[in-house]
Amino acid sequence: MGTSNKVTVQVLLTPGHSPGSISLYWKEKKVLISGDVVFWGSIGRTDLPGGSPTLLRSSIDKLSQLDVEYLIPGHSTEPGKIIAGKQNVERNFQMVKMFV
Repeated sequence: MGTSNKVTVQVLLTPGHSPGSISLYWKEKKVLISGDVVFWGSIGRTDLPGGSPTLLRSSIDKLSQLDVEYLIPGHSTEPGKIIAGKQNVERNFQMVKMFV
C-alpha cells in the first residue's frame, strides 16, 4: 500500500451569487477556492435569479476572516488568475468589499 493522498477541506455555504454557492477551504495549506463569490478584483453577479447583494456581502465577510495564502476563484477576467500571498489576498478582499 502507498501513502494516503487524503485531503480534508471545509465546505462553506457562501450564498449571494446564487442560493447554493459554496466555497472550499483547505485550512492545512491555507487555500480558498471561492467559486463565483469573489474573483481577482471583482465579485460574483447578484442580478441573476436567487442572487442577493446582502448575502454576498455576508459571504465575502466570512471568507475574508479565514487564514488564506492562495485564493483560487471559479473564474475571472484574467483566466487562471490565482491570488498568492496573504497580503495580496487581504488587499483583494478589501477592494472587492467596496463593490457590495
